Amino acid sequence: MIAPTIDGRETGVGAFVASLLGLVGLLVALPIVLLAGAPFWGWLLGVGLWILNWSVQLFTGRLSLRISAPAAVGVSGISFMARAWLVAILLFVVALRFSQEAALAAAGVFLAAFTFDLAGRAILFGLTQQQSPEESAAVAADANAAAGEIPAPWTQDLAAQARPAGRDRPSE
Repeated sequence: MIAPTIDGRETGVGAFVASLLGLVGLLVALPIVLLAGAPFWGWLLGVGLWILNWSVQLFTGRLSLRISAPAAVGVSGISFMARAWLVAILLFVVALRFSQEAALAAAGVFLAAFTFDLAGRAILFGLTQQQSPEESAAVAADANAAAGEIPAPWTQDLAAQARPAGRDRPSE
């Protein structure tokens, strides 16, 4: 168990690497920026913007764990849009006031890191949320039973296979 997740669970080496793919994107972008002849400070600006974005995302994720689900969706959505607008506005200011080349380099670096980070988060989600079809069916059947709904016949069969012997209903 190597890397703690946002909710405190621990994961393996693969999850740790997946959580750092955004940083890999930053490193991959450096030689591309230098070979393209763009200003080095454009790369630094992109790195700074991405680290700021990543930090706010982590803070928002931790905050979302402590509030209700509808509020968490709202906070996450507002944070996502606000971060996108903040980065876009800062890049426009840099392009208009200082250097278009640096702003373009920063935008490319930011997008590379953001894309790598998004891929890493998708991989991390897959690694931490793996369930067999039987486990998924058991969870669905238990949720339906707890809600008093009649589950579909196929979920009853799969849930019965996944449920330990002697457990007919979900524990309350």
